[in-house]
Amino acid sequence: MINALVIVFTLIGLNRILFNSQGVKKSLTWMVYGLILGYRTFEVLPGISFHPIEVFVYATIMRIVLFKIKNYSSFPISYKLLTSIFISFILIDLFDSFDLYSLSE
Repeated sequence: MINALVIVFTLIGLNRILFNSQGVKKSLTWMVYGLILGYRTFEVLPGISFHPIEVFVYATIMRIVLFKIKNYSSFPISYKLLTSIFISFILIDLFDSFDLYSLSE
């Protein structure tokens, strides 16, 4: 029952972050709600669990990158460089060994 509530909470938060007109601005509020919820995770695949705050952070970053929101999309060059390095490591790990457990960590 708790897992179902966590999943419903996460889906409602994703809906508000991705499809609301001020989703990025309200994403912090949803992250605080996730902290209030406590350390409740849900498993996408057996052994790979996600916390709702992780999902909210990924959704917020995805919305900023895809929609090029002016207030949030101007990053310093050092952030862009670090992001490209981390994304390349994830892609190399994904196509090289494909160990889902190490990717979630």
